[in-house]
Amino acid sequence: MAAFGCSLRRKLFETFMDNSPATAYLKDEDGRYVWTNLTNKTRFTPNFVGKTDFDLFPQSLAKQYREHDFVVMKEKKAHEFIENTIEADGEHTWLTVKFPVVDSDAEYCLVENQLTLRSANEPRMR
Repeated sequence: MAAFGCSLRRKLFETFMDNSPATAYLKDEDGRYVWTNLTNKTRFTPNFVGKTDFDLFPQSLAKQYREHDFVVMKEKKAHEFIENTIEADGEHTWLTVKFPVVDSDAEYCLVENQLTLRSANEPRMR
């Protein structure tokens, strides 16, 4: 029965996260993606799991993302960062919230990009 409860909780979590407009993912201590939601897979690539930022993004962006991960893991608390992504329609600026998730076997860094601040191709409001 406990296994069923765990399976149900996982299904509920994944259903909730896959229907969120925010991108969300888990990385392990080495910066490898261990889970990502459907929004993230749709926005970027369906092949995140097992890769690092350096496998997926330009070097300068990957370096910044990893530095932010280290801050969160070192201080063991949530932080907000302004981060950029390069996508098919141009550069996007995000308010990114990163926080540690720790279980008995490992430490993870959960990231949720909650808000797109602006696309470089969008006209600026005056």
